[in-house]
Amino acid sequence: MCGFELIELEHICSRPFGFLSVFRKTNISSAQDACNLPFEYLDALSCIKGAIHQIKRVYGNIESIRGKIAELTNKKKKVTIWCVTDLLHRLINNYELPNNAVVVDTDPRRQAHLKSYGIEVFQPMRCIDHIKNSALLVICAPRYKNEITEWIYKYTGKRFKDFELKVMGVGLSGESLI
Repeated sequence: MCGFELIELEHICSRPFGFLSVFRKTNISSAQDACNLPFEYLDALSCIKGAIHQIKRVYGNIESIRGKIAELTNKKKKVTIWCVTDLLHRLINNYELPNNAVVVDTDPRRQAHLKSYGIEVFQPMRCIDHIKNSALLVICAPRYKNEITEWIYKYTGKRFKDFELKVMGVGLSGESLI
């Protein structure tokens, strides 16, 4: 590819969009190498278009969650948002969480991470009643969905039904966008 050889291409990254490519500088020495250039270009273009699609899906997911939070706020229902992550920051950026929503994280080091937003982060054990009585659980760390829901069941006896659970960073069929 224009004097570079593709060593590795990965479509799964640590963010909800993007791709990773590793190249090595080489010389295009034959016509056969030059023939592969359009395919490399198409693969790179495909990665970029896929990343744009994933970004749109993540922001669509965020808008859906904000809508659900607003609906439950109007009904005076409780909402629990679990895990201080980049996805949570995207959710609360230019958005004011209502008083019925509580943010929890099991890592005590995260307690002050949202002070600039005016949001307190609680340890889950301090919010057992709120969690148990929540009409919506938003998980901002999709990789830990099972661990979080099992923790909740262990300490509250509650299992959130599908319509009561939103996992950020996943598509409609549960596939990871990150």
